[in-house]
Parts: sequence; structure tokens; C-alpha cells
Amino acid sequence: MDEAGITGFDSTAWYGVLGPAGLPQEVINKWTQALARAGAVKTVLDQINATGCDTEILSPAKTVERIKADHDKWGRVVKEANIRAE
Repeated sequence: MDEAGITGFDSTAWYGVLGPAGLPQEVINKWTQALARAGAVKTVLDQINATGCDTEILSPAKTVERIKADHDKWGRVVKEANIRAE
């Protein structure tokens, strides 16, 4: 949006791997390690980047922070715009 001359606009989409609440820490650790390994493979990164996406592998804690920040940001937008589900 900055390139289009609209500053201060952020509606970045992102993808993540999530599991159910109460997932054992051992499983979380294995997934985190597997994703970090995949994210370090140049051909994987090249394929993702070829779609126009940037790659950033977040820790589980950083993922929670991202979800909370998005919830706060978009919750304000929904409230201020009085958006209702139909």
C-alpha cells in the first residue's frame, strides 16, 4: 500500500500452523523444529517467495503475540466500523 501512496495501512495476511488447546509441549516442540528445518531449505524458501510471499518462521510465543495483536487491531476496526455478521 505504501507503494500506492497509501501510508500507514497494514493488512498483511499470514499463514500458520496451529493445534488444539492443551497440545503436549513435546508435540509443539517437534512441530516447531520441523518448521524451522523446512524454513531453512533454500528450495522451500524459493518456492514460497516465488508466490510473492515473504517467509518468517515464528516461535510459538511469537505466534501467540501475532494472533493477539491482530485480534486487537481488527477488533477495533470491527467495533469502530460497526461491522455485524449477517
